[in-house]
Amino acid sequence: MNDNNIDNELADNTLENENLENKDLSFEKQIQYSGMAYNKDPLPRRATLMTDDIYIKERLDSQIEWYNNKASESQKKYKILRRWEIVIASSIPVLIGFSPMSFLENLKLMPHLSMSTVFQILAAVGGVIIIVLKGFNDLEDYYKNWKEYRGTNEALKQERFKYLTRTEPYDELDAYPILVEKIESILKKEIQNWRVVSKPSNEISQKALDSIANQMNKLQEISDAKNKTKNSKDKENKEA
Repeated sequence: MNDNNIDNELADNTLENENLENKDLSFEKQIQYSGMAYNKDPLPRRATLMTDDIYIKERLDSQIEWYNNKASESQKKYKILRRWEIVIASSIPVLIGFSPMSFLENLKLMPHLSMSTVFQILAAVGGVIIIVLKGFNDLEDYYKNWKEYRGTNEALKQERFKYLTRTEPYDELDAYPILVEKIESILKKEIQNWRVVSKPSNEISQKALDSIANQMNKLQEISDAKNKTKNSKDKENKEA
């Protein structure tokens, strides 16, 4: 009886030890595979692993060059349009101011076309051109694109220099995956910004109509002033 009890106790201890060993092994396996992959039987990859120098050359450097070119292009177009806007806007008051002068009224280009009328026409056309230039600028959004492209370009270059100089967080063994994750997150953010499309508005058309109305009002005021001056002169001549 005692021998049977002893044998049963030994058997129970053996089972407990085996269970503990199995638990320890399963725990070690969990530690071994923790964070490495969820798929225990992944498909074999035929593509060779891209190294960091290839990634920097084919992905990072190409994106830096692309954003730099687009930023420079947007900056150039924005400044060209803005310069023309400034020049034309500055010339309109001069044209309106000179148009009522008598020597321009007497200077005839054609029998029914004086220089005064030409100045008035140029002032009106200048106002329309300003609205057209501003419409192009607002439509293409060169200023916003210039700033966003340049910001993305500088962010990519900053990460590149930090990686090549082994600056934190690129001073550890997993620096390459961190670089890839950081670069792709910057590019993903840029793509998400492009997906946000604003609805077109009538603001540009309204500005064009307002500008044309203002120019027409100024021309009408000039015409009324001319007629008033002419009527007063005719009245003086009749009285004389």
